[in-house]
Amino acid sequence: MSHKPNFEENLQRLKNQYAAQLPEKISAITDDWLQIKNTWTQEIIIRLHRNVHSMIGTSGTFGFSVLSTYTRELETALKPFIQAPPPSGDLPDIYPLIDERLRTLVNLAEDIHRDNSDPSNHYKK
Repeated sequence: MSHKPNFEENLQRLKNQYAAQLPEKISAITDDWLQIKNTWTQEIIIRLHRNVHSMIGTSGTFGFSVLSTYTRELETALKPFIQAPPPSGDLPDIYPLIDERLRTLVNLAEDIHRDNSDPSNHYKK
């Protein structure tokens, strides 16, 4: 008789798949940010915001609440620049904050990727 996965097993499998994809998702966010730092474009900032916003919800859904919280902080820092580029004089002021948020996300994603067996034990805030 074959074993039919129950809801919890399916959810854990999805959590593990999401954790395995985190490095790629963070890399896409980081790459977009590096492009923005070099040349601000509406297209890239919208894509960056969309990827960040998606990570907030999905990481929270799968129990990675600290990742979700830090990603929300990154989104908050980016929001003012979604509609229009920041004045050139303000760019250096916002860069360190966003750089710091991204470093934190990279570290959290690496931790989750390394140990994704039970995220609720390690990533609650």
